[in-house]
Amino acid sequence: RDLELMLDLSAMTGHRRPGVGSGTAARPAVVSTTATTGGGVGELSAAVDAHRDALADGGGLADRRAQRWRAEVRSHLVDRLLALADGAVDGLEPTDRPPDAVARGLVNDPERGWSRAAEGGR
Repeated sequence: RDLELMLDLSAMTGHRRPGVGSGTAARPAVVSTTATTGGGVGELSAAVDAHRDALADGGGLADRRAQRWRAEVRSHLVDRLLALADGAVDGLEPTDRPPDAVARGLVNDPERGWSRAAEGGR
């Protein structure tokens, strides 16, 4: 019951995954299993297969894979940008200029190669 309540609350509080609509694909079944006897394993397997099929049929599986791929690219990009940022501020001395103005200046410096990132990658 607690798991079902949690799933219901995620929909009501807006914590449902982006791109997941309503229906069977949106809310996986909660199946009771018993590790010591193996009870419910067949039902669990069927529920997992049904959920995956519902996601695939509704396009949700492809959407989730695309979201995961973009998140992975974003993660690698963040790592590289943080490394660039660390290098850019290493050795900087404080000035009277506001930090955001200094950051904009660093990003727009063609010698640092950040201008494309500042323009959104265009």
